[in-house]
Amino acid sequence: MNLETYQPYWDAVCPPMVSKMKALVENLSARLPRAMKATAPSTETNTDEFRVSANIVTSDGAVVLGMDFTLLDGDERGGDGLAISLQLTGYNALYMGGYYPHIYTDAAFTFERDELVSRVRDLDVPTMADFIVGECLSEKTLLRELAEAGVAV
Repeated sequence: MNLETYQPYWDAVCPPMVSKMKALVENLSARLPRAMKATAPSTETNTDEFRVSANIVTSDGAVVLGMDFTLLDGDERGGDGLAISLQLTGYNALYMGGYYPHIYTDAAFTFERDELVSRVRDLDVPTMADFIVGECLSEKTLLRELAEAGVAV
């Protein structure tokens, strides 16, 4: 999709994405292990698909978990329209799950701006934070990868 078509959708979803990511970072900050912290959200628009990102990092800056809230472009992903995702990626590019409204359905991609904004707003921040703290950060493969790399958590 060309930038002229993509940009108005980004302009609509970016503010609620930033708001949700800030809320997620705030929720996580109170619950992370002492050796970790969540970084402030940043907006990335220098790629084919724009995103709001934040990371969970160790005290020495190693990224334990990346969180990328992305406006997906159907032209890049094999869909017709745009979609929303919040992908969680662990150390060493380990896929940890995420939030993918209507994944594997015909409704995953849409050209309806209000629907895309609604999908962003529908992210349940406390549930996502519970998943990150309770599942992702204790996942055996992630912990093994960190230990093998000498990253203290």
